[in-house]
Amino acid sequence: MQQAPIGKMRVYGCGGMGINIAAYFNNAAVEPNCAEVMPAYIDASRSNLRDDFNDEDIFVLENVDGSGKVRKENHAEISNVLRQILLQVEPADFNVVVFSASGGSGSVIGPLIMAELLERGHTAVAVVVGSDESIITANNTLNTLKSLEAISKRANLPVVMYYDHNDRDRRRSDVDAQLHLAISSLAVLSSKQNREMDTRDIANWVQFSKTTS
Repeated sequence: MQQAPIGKMRVYGCGGMGINIAAYFNNAAVEPNCAEVMPAYIDASRSNLRDDFNDEDIFVLENVDGSGKVRKENHAEISNVLRQILLQVEPADFNVVVFSASGGSGSVIGPLIMAELLERGHTAVAVVVGSDESIITANNTLNTLKSLEAISKRANLPVVMYYDHNDRDRRRSDVDAQLHLAISSLAVLSSKQNREMDTRDIANWVQFSKTTS
């Protein structure tokens, strides 16, 4: 019997934290029974980029240089280039958008990409990290979650999210490991190698409101 084609999963790393997590899959071999993971790196500056990234996987906003944890700083500029981002790094069968809820760039880029993917009918999951080490990061985290809620209501679709939290009692490396595990698990789910589970099953698992109340 002919084996089903391997699924493809796009991972959009948005902002510094998102890029660091997506970089874990940079040039990685396709693991058995996993989707092909294709990372992309989206930011408002080049400070978080590595020399071994492929140029076609990078999108950096022009004429800006970071957001300095101020979410509204580059909101208009990011909104204006969403179509360009998704034209350069196209969505795949399954899409994961990774970002920090507490920063300035990723917390805007990530939700806007999620909104655009949902509007286009793509299957997408958000992988999000919040924090509360300062007033501004706590407020950013809360406001980012509110933005995701507003996106869900506007699209009349659920925003499915894996959420983790940086706190004083956990090492950052431990949180990163959990995020890598979450994304790897989604690569298994979207591999097209699972018996009795096709692409529409996965899409309806994410957009569950289409099949259940």
